[in-house]
Amino acid sequence: MLKNGAYTVKVRITNYRNVEYINTKLTSLENHWNALLGLPTRAHPEFRKLFKRIEDIKESVEFELKLAKRNHELLSMAELKQRVEQKDQVEISQGAKKASRIL
Repeated sequence: MLKNGAYTVKVRITNYRNVEYINTKLTSLENHWNALLGLPTRAHPEFRKLFKRIEDIKESVEFELKLAKRNHELLSMAELKQRVEQKDQVEISQGAKKASRIL
C-alpha cells in the first residue's frame, strides 16, 4: 500500500504454481476496485486508462503465448513477463516519438 492508501495495480499471470506479476504502473484506491471482476470501477479517476492498460497486458500475454506455440518454443513465466514488459517499453518509446513529432 502506498502512503495515500492506494494500491499498485498488477496483472497476475499463472501457469500451474508459477506466478509472475506485470505492473501496470497505475494505482487504485480500494473503493475504486471491483474485487469480484478484478477490474477498476467506473468511479476510478483513470478508469479508461487503467482498463485499457490491463486489457493491453492481457492481449500481449496471449500474443506471446500464441507466437511461442507457433514457433514450438517453451517459455518460462519469467521469459513471458520479460517479453511483455519489453514490448510495453518499445510501445511507450514509439508513442513518445510520435508525440514529439506532433508538437
